[in-house]
Amino acid sequence: MKRVWMSLGMVTLIWLVNFAGSSRPHVTFRVHVQTESRGLSSKQAFPVRLTHPDEAIMVNAIPEVSESDISDVESWPSDDEGLVLRVHFAPHGAQALSNATYQDQGKVMVVFLNGRLIYAPIIDMNISNGTLTIPRGVLPVEVAELETMLKKR
Repeated sequence: MKRVWMSLGMVTLIWLVNFAGSSRPHVTFRVHVQTESRGLSSKQAFPVRLTHPDEAIMVNAIPEVSESDISDVESWPSDDEGLVLRVHFAPHGAQALSNATYQDQGKVMVVFLNGRLIYAPIIDMNISNGTLTIPRGVLPVEVAELETMLKKR
């Protein structure tokens, strides 16, 4: 019986050593669309503070697309600050983005990367090619995290 407990302890110790500190970083990429705040609960919408223009809006709590919809990313230096990020979506995400940008023209599309608001344009055209370009402000470490996440799939 003592051998069984020692064996179990050894297996547990090996498992802990192998997995300690090796949790992969969780990357989030979420695209939400502005909504009316009247009559919606906090489970349906949440407030976002924009800086240009300086105003608070409500966005749908459920994102139109997320990191699970991304098929590829590419980046290059921005003329202003940080990097330009081009996000390519798999077919499901491409269709969801197309539907949102077709139906919600005139509203604000809010893009979060790891919980940080990185882009908030007014939707003025349909994005039907499955590609969303963030024109500035993305950090190199954020691009590296996205690329690592995609490689691990």
